[in-house]
Amino acid sequence: YLVNRGSAGMATAGSGDVLSGIMLGMCAQNSEPSEQISNAYVSAFINGLAGELASQELGDISMLSSDTASKIPKAIKIITDSE
Repeated sequence: YLVNRGSAGMATAGSGDVLSGIMLGMCAQNSEPSEQISNAYVSAFINGLAGELASQELGDISMLSSDTASKIPKAIKIITDSE
C-alpha cells in the first residue's frame, strides 16, 4: 500500500512516536492477525491526514509532533464521516 497523505511539517522529532501510538491503538482494537496489514495502512493514513490538518492550521515550519497528535480525533472523524 502507498499512503499519499502527510506534510513536510511532520519531519520533526516524535512524529514516529505519534504513528506508533496510532498503530498500537488500532492493533489493540483489531488483534486478528489477518487485520494487521489493514491496521498499518489505516494508521498511516490517519497519521498523514492529521499531519495535513495540523499543517493547514500552523504551517509546516512551526509544527511539532504534538500538533499532529492533537488532530487525530478530527482526522478519524473525517474518515468515518466519509464512509
